[in-house]
Amino acid sequence: MTLQKNTFDEEENIIIGGDFNCPLNPVLDKKGGLLNPRKSVVATVHSLQGELHLVDIWRVKNPMEKSFTWSQNSPRIFCRLDYWLISNTLHDLVKTIDIIPAIRTDHAAISLELANGSNDTKGPGFWKMNCSLLERRFQFG
Repeated sequence: MTLQKNTFDEEENIIIGGDFNCPLNPVLDKKGGLLNPRKSVVATVHSLQGELHLVDIWRVKNPMEKSFTWSQNSPRIFCRLDYWLISNTLHDLVKTIDIIPAIRTDHAAISLELANGSNDTKGPGFWKMNCSLLERRFQFG
């Protein structure tokens, strides 16, 4: 997938979430193992953040906290690999951002709750994207 800046205007709100398979800041987002970052992945994500004015909202709300979304037992390694990158303009609408346990996956879930920017009352609902089920159904490469 390619995102091009010229397809978005200044008013667009962007939310990108998922498993980036790489700690963006190994000092804060990794414990154990080698701290060598995957420089090309980190550079690409930071470039995307700069071009589209996106922030890692969990890190913004938790500037020095070490919390992880993935781990392995041998050797003991913990990493935060899962992220919500959101438009900086949405920053004030974030009610909660959290790392919570998840079932049937080797990753924790990252929850993001945004305040409704308007006074429109909407019904109850919860949106969840389970990538592992999508991968099995559509057999992503």
